[in-house]
Amino acid sequence: SKDNAAPNDVQKEEPDMESYSSAETVRAEPNTSLTRGLSQRCISFIALGGVIGSGLFLGSGTALSTGPGSALVAYSVVSVIIYFTMTSLGELATYLPIPGSFNAYGSRFVDPAFGFALSWNYWLNWVSTVANEAGAVAIPISYWLPDVHFAVWGVSLLAVVFVINAVTVRGYGEAEFWFALIKILAICMFIVVGILVASGAVGGRRYGFSLWHYREAPFVGGFGDVLNTFIQAGFSMQGSELVGVVAAESRAPARLIPRATRQIIIRLALFFVLSIFLMGLVIPYDDPRLISEDSDSGTSSPFTI
Repeated sequence: SKDNAAPNDVQKEEPDMESYSSAETVRAEPNTSLTRGLSQRCISFIALGGVIGSGLFLGSGTALSTGPGSALVAYSVVSVIIYFTMTSLGELATYLPIPGSFNAYGSRFVDPAFGFALSWNYWLNWVSTVANEAGAVAIPISYWLPDVHFAVWGVSLLAVVFVINAVTVRGYGEAEFWFALIKILAICMFIVVGILVASGAVGGRRYGFSLWHYREAPFVGGFGDVLNTFIQAGFSMQGSELVGVVAAESRAPARLIPRATRQIIIRLALFFVLSIFLMGLVIPYDDPRLISEDSDSGTSSPFTI
């Protein structure tokens, strides 16, 4: 009867996760399609090192100048926030690996207006971030090549980013893999050297926690500076959501995205929190070489001090 058929007509079908894992393309709308070309290796390295950039290599000096305790607390708390946020996003990206990621989720599960506002805010966020990265990449290069105009390196970076994003999905994934590998190796080397220096095996001085009792350390400006450091910590870790963004272009999101999401905690704990902790052990917060408002030299990064 028509009455019995009505409920079946409006019943929504659950997504077929196997089809998400094996299909070659994802179609969220009639005219929108993305090729699934990102492998497990690429997804894993995007999760581990794809978002490590100037926020950690350069901006961590500003955080450290507020004291080793302030920097450690801020980065630790923000890491916990990012972890819980990413586990939630990972569940959604696994369930619905569609183009638009959390922007589309906001429209689907909250309200179209919410998704609209979220999309524009996300666009503004990355427009300003890419511009910042373009300026940051010129800092160390200008140190070695001071005769070349500062803007040349920024424009060159933007051109490289455009080309990488314009090539195939597989080409983008390979580029992310190798860039992330270089950054991960650099940070691992710093961690090893930091441990050797802090223990006295290198340099002849055993630091221990002596700099945590140096002058006004570990919390130089009190609670206010801790809150200010949260901004720098949040900026350093932005981009963690890229794992969810690339879900629609992964070969098997039902299998790869949960695995990549679980690796987020490794990146947060090892690359960010441990690095900040070691910096606080071997670099005094008032070191004049630390990056501040009056310093723009690539040699003043905590990773080079």
